Amino acid sequence: CLLAFIFPFPAGAGVGGHVTPIISFIVVGLIVVGLSNVLRDAADRASRLYESFNAVFEFNPDGVLLIDADGRITDGNQKAASMLGVTRDRLIGTSISSFVPERFRAHHNSHVASFLTAPRGRAMGAGLDLFALRADGTEFPVDVQIGPIAVPGGTRAIATIRDLTVHKALSAALDESRHQQVVLRERQRVSDELERSEARLRDFVDLSSDWLWEQDADLRLTWVSESTVNALYYANARIGARRWDYHDTSLDPEGWAAHRADLEALRPFRDFQYKTIGPDGVTRYSSISGKPLFDPNGTFIGYRGVGHRITERIEAERAILEEKERAERAEARLRDAIDSISEGVMIWDAEDRLVARNEIYRRSEPDLLKCFRVGETFETIMADVAWSGLIPETVGHEDEWVAARLRFHRAASGGVERRLKGGRWTMVTERRMRDGGTVTLHVDITDRKEIELALLETQERFERAQAIAEIGTWEYDTDTDKWYM
Repeated sequence: CLLAFIFPFPAGAGVGGHVTPIISFIVVGLIVVGLSNVLRDAADRASRLYESFNAVFEFNPDGVLLIDADGRITDGNQKAASMLGVTRDRLIGTSISSFVPERFRAHHNSHVASFLTAPRGRAMGAGLDLFALRADGTEFPVDVQIGPIAVPGGTRAIATIRDLTVHKALSAALDESRHQQVVLRERQRVSDELERSEARLRDFVDLSSDWLWEQDADLRLTWVSESTVNALYYANARIGARRWDYHDTSLDPEGWAAHRADLEALRPFRDFQYKTIGPDGVTRYSSISGKPLFDPNGTFIGYRGVGHRITERIEAERAILEEKERAERAEARLRDAIDSISEGVMIWDAEDRLVARNEIYRRSEPDLLKCFRVGETFETIMADVAWSGLIPETVGHEDEWVAARLRFHRAASGGVERRLKGGRWTMVTERRMRDGGTVTLHVDITDRKEIELALLETQERFERAQAIAEIGTWEYDTDTDKWYM
């Protein structure tokens, strides 16, 4: 035996110093049996591993492909073949790019080459929507995971392909369901808000003196708001009748004719006012406004509008007008009264503004008339007078004169003589009225001042004559029993 010669036993271990051929054969046989058992166990484990891999490969719920360095499919499970619409035999040897849509192939091939250069497990097209191409030319969404696998002869790529058609459909359906839920919630919100708005509108209409109404294309009343159905304003109203059928148009024939013309011409109208006489004989006033309605095709379908009860407003306006007329008549009588006075008169209100001046003053003070403007304050007018130069005593002392005149005016007592330009004189007297205003009287005293000046001049001449004649005179007052020299 070869082993006997390779591994000699020590001297004395056997006959002639060597293991006999039989013993050597036994030893070799044992070694061979041991190696055979090891190889058989390894083969069994390899067989079981292959069967496990093949089971995983074949029964994987996803499509599985093995791809070589040239990008060709070397093996694939039945799921992948069915998914791609080919037989398994046709699948083997086909380029993987054949199952990639044309618009993605260039990008896909570069990624495959990059992977085979540095293989590592990863998801293809992370963050992108991937699509596979069936043999019949239809596309379907996929998710692809790729990784390296060592096989005899080198490394290949193993790719798992998952059809996302159902997933995408479910996702789209879920998104649509969520969208519909959002839409339904929004519709419910809008519906609730509409109901609240309608409730608020009904409450406002019920609590107000207004009403809503609608008419059809024949201008017949079809609806009136609930709060007005039993109101006296619509006691004679009839659903199905035109407005002029149940109102007395003779109370305002021109107004009703214009209103009817607006309706028949399909014009919007605002604030048409009319009056009615109720069963109680009381006259009441209303105002209505409306706009024409048209369907989506532009066909006229009627009117919609609002009405207002305006009796109180009309009565208030009438009362104000009557009061204004009374005030105007009173003012006219006052003007007539002050115009009949022979002296110049000016009236100032409680805010010290000029409100009236009579005709006598306008004639007697023509030069100063431009200064006395109705509505202007007393102080402003006096300043204009002072700086006009029409009163000699104010020249050079304008501010002092205005201040003194204001003090006299506010005291409103007594009188003051004033010399005007041209030799005329006037007496100014002021009195306070109960409402806080002031009355100013301007009396022309030019004649009196001329007489006084003439008397004074005569007296002076008489005294000079006595002095020259060296005589004196005495006077005796019999009523007072007094002598005057």
